[in-house]
Amino acid sequence: MQRNAAGNMIVHWWQELLSKHPFLELPCYALLPNHFHGILRILPSTDGLASLSSMMGWFKSMTTNAYIKGVKQSGWRRFRGRLWQRGFHDHIIRTRRDLEGITQYVQTNPARWHLDHENDARTGLDDFDDWMIASSPDEERRAAT
Repeated sequence: MQRNAAGNMIVHWWQELLSKHPFLELPCYALLPNHFHGILRILPSTDGLASLSSMMGWFKSMTTNAYIKGVKQSGWRRFRGRLWQRGFHDHIIRTRRDLEGITQYVQTNPARWHLDHENDARTGLDDFDDWMIASSPDEERRAAT
């Protein structure tokens, strides 16, 4: 996959989160044709803490506005409805093992695009799908009961 101008714009605003929220670290991300994965590490701070929802809302607003500008000025493909889905999927990473597994999932996601359930040209199943379901907090709670 080659990142286009819209992809560069999304990565730019992801990295701008650091300017807006200096108590963050952004250890890794992956940009795919129809979605984005990123890991945020929130560091202890005395500057007050923005909620994850407000940080993601800001990121989505900035990228949506920049994308609309790209449509008008650079001929980017229009989108219907929303650029981003409502809400976002989050997962609190509690253990080193989870961090390593999720980091591997994010970093290898572009190489597994051909297996992604969102890809209309999908050619197989992604073994990581089962791992992600099994490692989710909801699944851990169900297994404990």
